[in-house]
Amino acid sequence: MYKAGRNGISRGLQTGGLLLLLIFSELLYAKPYLRWNLLDTRVENAENLVYHLSYKGFFTAFFWKGLANVAFIADTSSHLFNNQPSCYLMLKVSTENFGFAETLHPVRFIWRTTIDPAFPRVLLTEEINEIVDGKYELVWLDYANNKIELFRKRRKIPDQIIYAEDEEGESDLEGDIVVSSYWEKDGKKAVPAFLDTFPPLENGMSYLVYDKTAPVKLEHPVLDPLSLLYAARWWDYDLLGDLVVDVNYKDRINQYTAHRHGREIIKVAGRELPATKIELTRTNKDEAKNEGYMLMWLSDDGQKLPLQYQVDAKFGKIKVHISEKSLINYRKQKLCINPGADNRRVTSDE
Repeated sequence: MYKAGRNGISRGLQTGGLLLLLIFSELLYAKPYLRWNLLDTRVENAENLVYHLSYKGFFTAFFWKGLANVAFIADTSSHLFNNQPSCYLMLKVSTENFGFAETLHPVRFIWRTTIDPAFPRVLLTEEINEIVDGKYELVWLDYANNKIELFRKRRKIPDQIIYAEDEEGESDLEGDIVVSSYWEKDGKKAVPAFLDTFPPLENGMSYLVYDKTAPVKLEHPVLDPLSLLYAARWWDYDLLGDLVVDVNYKDRINQYTAHRHGREIIKVAGRELPATKIELTRTNKDEAKNEGYMLMWLSDDGQKLPLQYQVDAKFGKIKVHISEKSLINYRKQKLCINPGADNRRVTSDE
């Protein structure tokens, strides 16, 4: 068996300046993560809103702790997806400006939604984790055939590994060495041409592979978690009452309700602002108890600017409030999606 020299050295250098030298060498060779600069980077031809994310719960001894920046990006112009007009919505999360989170669990996460401009239905969702080996998952809603198809990035599978041991002869995963690996085989079906837009891998292999199919009834308009926030933002509660809509996540569809609670003053970005409070939760009460709920506060004006979100769940609370820069610089824009055209079509019980 291969002996893990690095682990052996670390056990022998537990005192004085030698330990500091070891720590310094670890920092020098730590893998750097790409900086996104969400606070200062803007996507052209899009509404750009940046927020600060904080958490309070067991992991922070029930004190509020800043963990990440979150950017919400919505296109102002359309593009073609599978030969039909579509719009992008995007959410980006980065811990780069928060030392505690960046050290404990660094995040560079992207969620992108491709949606019909008339806003009744989601066409595609993409989930990208740039920390976890470039993890990429794609969900296509095939309305014509009442099914959801899932695809993902093709993986490299270790073929030969030299396993390391620590000084006690126990497994040391960090010291394992992958000698060789191979690309996994194709799935049970080919990736549709309109989704297979990535450069091929070795030997012409496609970047994506088929994962699975979920047969579902796509009789009503279907949103996803990100587009649900935009739908709840622009819904006409005075005219239509609660928003009730089917929401897709991976291979599942569940029904959610957005309910307006009224108006209140909230303190955000150093200001006290009048806001409209909206609650989003599972429509089924038993499911809602298990999952928790989300609150969102919209500016009490025609802009309906999302000022703050709060998630209450069993693991704690998450608060996402708008940055001062986004609040000051915001100017209402005509988005690619047009939720006001006929937003009654979103309701799933019609």
